[in-house]
Amino acid sequence: MVRTATFLSGHTTFRQLLAAGEYSLVASDYSYGIDAAADEGAPVAWEPAVEPLFARANGIGLANGAPNPAAAVLLTEWLLSDGQEILLDNFITPARADLLDTGDADVRTIDVGEYLAEQEEWTQRYEELQQFGEVAED
Repeated sequence: MVRTATFLSGHTTFRQLLAAGEYSLVASDYSYGIDAAADEGAPVAWEPAVEPLFARANGIGLANGAPNPAAAVLLTEWLLSDGQEILLDNFITPARADLLDTGDADVRTIDVGEYLAEQEEWTQRYEELQQFGEVAED
């Protein structure tokens, strides 16, 4: 039997199909999503890690003209300090190094500036790769 790769838009959709047994593996997903699905009883796992792991920076921002900017600042400060433990409890990978546990895995951080400078090239290469698989319709 010849099998081919399937390209699908949406981590959540792909994760649900993985948990349902539609696919044997997903090449790109967020560890927190797999952890949450496993915690709910899905037969999925990302550990032991297939290395390297890739991390990318996420950010938080304040809305210009927010009705209560002081509360927004307080929420931001909380999310970057004590709130990190709450995020971790909800399977969100924390930014705080003292809470992050990737074991001995090779973790590589994506340089956002480099990515943006090379985005067109990598998008083109990804689209070329897709021609070797099936593109699933949403």
